[in-house]
Amino acid sequence: LRGSPLGKIGYVSKGPVVAPETQSLAELIVIQMLDQAKKNKILGLIIQPPDDSQITSDILGRHHLIQSNPMEVVETTLLVDVRKDKEALDKGMTRKTRRNVRLAKKSGVIIREGTEEDISLFFNLMSDTCKRQGEKPNPPSEEALQQLWLTCSKHNCLRVTFAEYNHEAVAGVLNIVFGTKVNMWKKGWNFKYPDHYPNDLLFHETLHWACANKFAICDF
Repeated sequence: LRGSPLGKIGYVSKGPVVAPETQSLAELIVIQMLDQAKKNKILGLIIQPPDDSQITSDILGRHHLIQSNPMEVVETTLLVDVRKDKEALDKGMTRKTRRNVRLAKKSGVIIREGTEEDISLFFNLMSDTCKRQGEKPNPPSEEALQQLWLTCSKHNCLRVTFAEYNHEAVAGVLNIVFGTKVNMWKKGWNFKYPDHYPNDLLFHETLHWACANKFAICDF
């Protein structure tokens, strides 16, 4: 919810989510969502359905929602098909990227998969990146990120990995796993050791992990 001079505005980011996503269930959850908006006296509701969702403008239009983008949400992304083998994945990368990955490994950068105890570490790395970019962290607090982890990790929907050099985590990425897609959702870097290419190695490992675990798409 966001306040405005006229009243409360609701924003649904990449939702609602239903499984299985049948038309009848999608229609039902849209109706319930609008009912909740009325009960909570929400003046306006902005809905950004999930990627590849069956909750289309036709369904939303039947309930008096119009297609628009008032918040100027960026919809462009980069999708990588990881259904091929690792060798084919590497061959599809630029020569510079392959070089950077080799240099990262040669210099001693390693990848470590994180646990619940590492959420604070990732939040600090993400906050460092946000400060350099002049943005506020989202999720906005370590507590919010912890709650997300507690909810999603029960269903193996969240994965955090770190690039470490000399036993120090210098970069991290937080992936949301849903269906056949791995969303590279948040990243962080303390801007140390750029000549060791920790981010290149981090993304390379994520693509290889997605390939090995039979996912279809990595979404940057």
